[in-house]
Amino acid sequence: MNRKRNCGWTTNKMGFSLLELLIALFLLTIGLMAAAGMQGIALRSDSFAYRNTTVTTIAQQVMDDLMSAPILYQQPPSGWYQIFTTAANNLQYNRFPPNNSTTYTVTNVGTCSATYSILPNTPATNITQVTVQVLMSTSTGTIRLPFVLVGHREIPSTSL
Repeated sequence: MNRKRNCGWTTNKMGFSLLELLIALFLLTIGLMAAAGMQGIALRSDSFAYRNTTVTTIAQQVMDDLMSAPILYQQPPSGWYQIFTTAANNLQYNRFPPNNSTTYTVTNVGTCSATYSILPNTPATNITQVTVQVLMSTSTGTIRLPFVLVGHREIPSTSL
């Protein structure tokens, strides 16, 4: 045994034992496995957030397109009709770019389709409720839960 006297303290310098090294490696391995597991969870969460953001953006675009439609007019533009004065349920939205398609494909997300419903005089007189529902199907064919967006628009009681 090699004992040295250092300022009144006795030290034993024999190094690490094999058992201490194995325990340290075990703890390091546990820590690295936990970090790797968190990476997988983070990647799945990021993918989920990206899909939700995409579907939300598409729903908002459809709602904006519907809300910008003319309310009362003599000659409707091509492809439009007087949508805010007649009740309609689950109409297929067919104005996705580039060719007025009924579906919209987003890379690494899937294919989205939208339907909308019109409820005149809801929740009050001269207020029309517009509900947009976007469905997304992935390359494996699974359909995600629908995203629903509800908006309201005031409808004048007489023609302008």
